[in-house]
Formats: sequence, C-alpha cells, structure tokens
Amino acid sequence: MKDIVWTLQVTLTKKGGGGNVVRKSLKLPFPPSAGIEIEDSAWKEPRKIAALSFNTGGEGFFLALGIDHCEDKAELARTVQMYESHGWKALV
Repeated sequence: MKDIVWTLQVTLTKKGGGGNVVRKSLKLPFPPSAGIEIEDSAWKEPRKIAALSFNTGGEGFFLALGIDHCEDKAELARTVQMYESHGWKALV
C-alpha cells in the first residue's frame, strides 16, 4: 500500500492581530479518521483533529490541529522557534 501524506497545521495568533501558521508533513500507510489524536514532541498532550480535508489533487489529507494563542510578538516568535526545533515549518 502506498503511503498517504498527512499535512498537519497549527495556527498561531497574537493579541492585536497577526500570527503565523506552522505545518509538518508525515507519510503514513493509512488515512486519518475521526477520533484520532496526534502526538508530537512539540506538545505536552496529544491534540485532536479540529478539521480534516482531503486534497483531490492527490496530495493526501490536511489536518487542522487548532490554534495556539500568543500574548505578543515576542511570544509568537518563541513559539515559532519552538515548533521549528521539532521539525515544523513556518509559512510566514
């Protein structure tokens, strides 16, 4: 069976507006399904899938894993850096 691409996404926001998005892609031999929790070294606790969509272009599944709220620009920068240290890519 061919591996399926799962693209994980967390949205980062800060007070006053603005933010960033971080993503990580995985290849797994099965599709995601309702009830699955995702574990990652960037988090203390597993996360539930907030939204799931299928890319009809053949790229696999997109999984939104919620929003991380940051107090200010400095905390947002630290949060992005933390995600990047765990293999995530920031889009901005």
